[in-house]
Amino acid sequence: MSAARKLDVSSSFTSAWLVKVPIDIADSWVRCCEQSMDPNLDMESTAQLQLGHFVREFTEENGQEVETNYVELADTVENQRLPKRLRVHKLPVDKSSVSHIISFGQPNPLSPDIEEPRVEGVVTERMDLVLPMDAWSKDPQYVKLLEKRNIDSQNTRSVTLHNVTVRDHLDNVKRIRQINNEARRRETELKVQMEANRRVKLEKEPLQQELFKLFERHSAWTFKQLVTETEQPQTWLKEVLEGSKENPSDGIAVKEKRGPNKDKYVLKFEYRPEEERRSAAASQLGYR
Repeated sequence: MSAARKLDVSSSFTSAWLVKVPIDIADSWVRCCEQSMDPNLDMESTAQLQLGHFVREFTEENGQEVETNYVELADTVENQRLPKRLRVHKLPVDKSSVSHIISFGQPNPLSPDIEEPRVEGVVTERMDLVLPMDAWSKDPQYVKLLEKRNIDSQNTRSVTLHNVTVRDHLDNVKRIRQINNEARRRETELKVQMEANRRVKLEKEPLQQELFKLFERHSAWTFKQLVTETEQPQTWLKEVLEGSKENPSDGIAVKEKRGPNKDKYVLKFEYRPEEERRSAAASQLGYR
């Protein structure tokens, strides 16, 4: 069983900057940091191992003072491929969450296998060190990373912590499962009920008699209304109304193409009541 680690939080409220740099600069700074940790190095030599210093410059643009920040690399950073000055590009800090920097110090002499963790501070600034445009070249990996971070910085997100126990989670899963099962049960019952209420396909003559009764109630019907009233398959109902393709004259109704009953079915003349046929014939002869 591994020994417990004690986290040093004495510096947890110290402001810290999170800076991302090109890979060549990171390699040079790592070498300087490793040299500074050499136990055989005296204090004077350690003090000379500087990474660089922060420079603030102010210029005037459109009557306003504009601040531009740079980092000038120290002479101890030996890399001929690097420019001496890099511009600081600040990024927004997400205020909805807190980020800390944690380091691992020298192992405890009593437990040499365990490195002591320590909170170095809370991140208050995020920035990138940008290579100047006139530099010898650009680090393609860093440029790609910079573009991605600029896009990500425009998208804000908030994180909400819900204190949900295992029992609460299982209860929610059970409740959702019950709701889904109830919805499926109701859907099945509705299908069974619709099948039970669906009328059997009538033969031609009984369906014609039922249609005659409907036309006695109203002289004109839409096809949708007739489907609702008869509860018959649409194809079969249309065939009885208009007749089959082989024998169109076998139908009992026609669809009006104009007038007040446009797009409605009315009985053919020979199937209409006798009084209506006489009235129609008289009107054609000019009698009232």
